[in-house]
Amino acid sequence: MDSIRSPRRTTPACDETPYSRPEPPKAGSESHYVIHKRGQSHASDGTVGVRVDSCPPKGGSGSKSPLDGQHLARRCVHPAMPRRRRSDLAGFPLHITQRGVNRSTCFFSEADRWSYLHWLGRYAARMEIEIHAWVLMTNHVHLLVTAPSPAHVSKLMQSLGRQYVPHLNKKIQRTGTLWEGRYKACPVHAESYLLACMRYIELNPVRASIAVAPGDYRWSSFRRNAYGCPDPLVTEHSIYRALGASSADRQRVYRELFRSQIDEVAIARIRDSTASSSLLAAM
Repeated sequence: MDSIRSPRRTTPACDETPYSRPEPPKAGSESHYVIHKRGQSHASDGTVGVRVDSCPPKGGSGSKSPLDGQHLARRCVHPAMPRRRRSDLAGFPLHITQRGVNRSTCFFSEADRWSYLHWLGRYAARMEIEIHAWVLMTNHVHLLVTAPSPAHVSKLMQSLGRQYVPHLNKKIQRTGTLWEGRYKACPVHAESYLLACMRYIELNPVRASIAVAPGDYRWSSFRRNAYGCPDPLVTEHSIYRALGASSADRQRVYRELFRSQIDEVAIARIRDSTASSSLLAAM
């Protein structure tokens, strides 16, 4: 089996983490959950669109001729194709990915990444979402989370978009959407695929030839899970905790998992399940 080259240092340096995970809001405080108004649709990047009923058939009842002097022609907007329904499996970890539109850059500087992580930690805490693994690539992100319900994940991604997209647009003087449609997510059968999904996420920089080893890349949860570097975003899943009795034991066993490449079949299944929002589980 092919092996991944070992990091150049035994233990990666644990960088300062300026983002923090605040306490959940107190009872009675203002809710930051998104309210969906009737007649509007909210994209994950915070943009709002109006739903318009489809036009009547040509020549059908209710249609008006543009030549009729008593009535103006009715302008109609046909609705978009219905969205694929996500798998609603409460309690299952979710693998989430979101890409820049046309695979364009989403993070232009370290400050952009810190801002995204700050808002991710803030809203995850408020919505009681646990983050087990994450990586910020140049033009997309991966998250592995456990939420009280799929609705909490939708609210998390919407809230993130409402903060980060205007921030970036103002900074680089751009307009319009940043993300390529809605985020994609699939439930993960923890016993069979949680650790594989964590490895898949944290090995993204290696597969993209950005880093020789996952510990060389700063913008992921690998240093936390493999070496215990402080990361207030990460909450250990029970499957990860079962790797050892102590933190040192868990980290050692977790590092051993990275001595070999993920099986290509497993990579294909993770990608296919995420794209189709279907359960990721063993055959």
